[in-house]
Amino acid sequence: MNEDWKFIKEVHSFKELPSDQIPEFIFWGRSNVGKSSLINSLTKKRIAKTSRTPGRTKSLVFFQFKNILRIVDFPGYGFSKISANQIIKLDLLLDQYFQKRKNLKKIFLYIIFRLALSLKVNFVDSCMHYLFHYFMTFFLLVNSALRITYN
Repeated sequence: MNEDWKFIKEVHSFKELPSDQIPEFIFWGRSNVGKSSLINSLTKKRIAKTSRTPGRTKSLVFFQFKNILRIVDFPGYGFSKISANQIIKLDLLLDQYFQKRKNLKKIFLYIIFRLALSLKVNFVDSCMHYLFHYFMTFFLLVNSALRITYN
């Protein structure tokens, strides 16, 4: 099954999106939540690039299983070092994607539980803006929900 998964493309503008009707499933979360590792685990293939440095994804990254479905790795907010101009372009791309993209089937919002509870983190609020504004349903995936220490 893992040989059926492949990287398709990175997209920086709406006109670069694939022009077919293959269903797309978004994985979205903070820069350091582990989206790429989750995608690699689901596909059973090291298809998504992982890095010790968070914030490497600065575009929409498409992975495809045969001609059946796509996973879209959304850029995370938090640690990415991009210019204000790049942030504006990225926000425009996200707006256009949510408004116009017919392929979008499900959104998986991946969070780190202990950071989501922190008042210093506004990533969840940023995502919720899009999700509620466009009346989208989503699944919440929680990472690091419970940390057990043995003394």
